[in-house]
Amino acid sequence: TTEIYTQAFVGSVRCVQETVSKQYKNWQKTPVSPKKNTLYIGLLDKSISKKLLDNCKSVMAAYFPGCQVKITTSAPSFESLKVINRINEGSGKRQYQVLDYLKKAKGHIPADGFAMLCLTNEDLYPGDQWNYVFGWAFYNPRIGCFSTARHYSSFYGSKPSPDEEDVVLYNTVRVMTHETTHMFGLPHCIYYACGMCGFNSIEEALTRIIDLCPICLRKVQFALRFDVKKRYEGLRDVFSKMPAPFEKDLEWYVKRQKRTTKLIRKD
Repeated sequence: TTEIYTQAFVGSVRCVQETVSKQYKNWQKTPVSPKKNTLYIGLLDKSISKKLLDNCKSVMAAYFPGCQVKITTSAPSFESLKVINRINEGSGKRQYQVLDYLKKAKGHIPADGFAMLCLTNEDLYPGDQWNYVFGWAFYNPRIGCFSTARHYSSFYGSKPSPDEEDVVLYNTVRVMTHETTHMFGLPHCIYYACGMCGFNSIEEALTRIIDLCPICLRKVQFALRFDVKKRYEGLRDVFSKMPAPFEKDLEWYVKRQKRTTKLIRKD
């Protein structure tokens, strides 16, 4: 099975196989259990559109097959937890300290939840030395929070472009899948241009695809026990219904599905 992961990604199989095997053996985490297999999207702002939420839910279900994906409005607000906040000197807008929020909200993960990722339109920062952060997530407990604030032109006092909602959805999916994968115990990737590479701007993030490299994919597969080919098929189908910003990633999933099909036939 390791060969499928590696060959589907690059041609130099032998070198990658050795790296995947070593990383995988040193990593193995507790797999998702049938009683706690739900990924919750915690809605912190009523202003977030239903269309964006529905699309996020579809991507999450395909990206993490084997998990149920549910949206909950029971996640505690920043105000109710009296989360540390400040006015950002650059933007002049209020920001909430995301680490303080996660520490205070960790007891609110639903009983059947494997993890909960909270979604907000408020700007976030993790510490006094930071300007901002798109999101943050803990592995233990499995809770995270991410923001759409800086994806909107209105944050910068600009007029929206005609395709802004499509771009916001794409950037939201990118951050959402990245932070959720952290909650499966994966650190930032240092091996490939992978969805789990760290980034400090959306421009930097756009140099990579949304999907996982073979090393990161193998780890998530261990936790969820999914069929790799079926995962590629599911993501291909979901991304085929997405707007223009997703085209590059759709092309990736189409190629990966075809490649894994050929490898399985060879076996």
